[in-house]
Amino acid sequence: MDRPRCDPLQLPRNLYRVQYSGCNTEASDTGLSAADTISFFDEQALPQFRKSIVNQFTRDNRTPTPYISLFSDHTHAENWALKMGDDVQLLHVDTAQLADSFIFKLSTLISALPVTIPDAAAQHIQGAYLCLHRVPRNAIVAVIDRDDIATSMRHVTN
Repeated sequence: MDRPRCDPLQLPRNLYRVQYSGCNTEASDTGLSAADTISFFDEQALPQFRKSIVNQFTRDNRTPTPYISLFSDHTHAENWALKMGDDVQLLHVDTAQLADSFIFKLSTLISALPVTIPDAAAQHIQGAYLCLHRVPRNAIVAVIDRDDIATSMRHVTN
């Protein structure tokens, strides 16, 4: 699905990934991989594309999706990370390293297709991006553990 794809030059300089125990995105030496690294949608597969986006943001749905969720707002990503339990990391992603990736902005998908995501995920609409299949290791420029996230959040609020 090329039409709603973000222009790599229009992406924020950094995006943030909340990686937690039990999520569908796998972290390895090569970077991040979505649970489904095969699906690709053309214009004729618009219903399946819409459904895959809804599945990505349906918390209790365990259907493998081809996306890795990323956030543009650092504070939102930190807050989300702290809600995801003890085994969590915040990954800083340099978008300059994603030039060949298919990235979609959630708010654009919602208005252009249209797509309706669950109310519980509405907090993510404005700042969420979906990266198709993979985030290469060289794009991950920092990995912050939960304790360091909590410490930095305390310093900001004090």
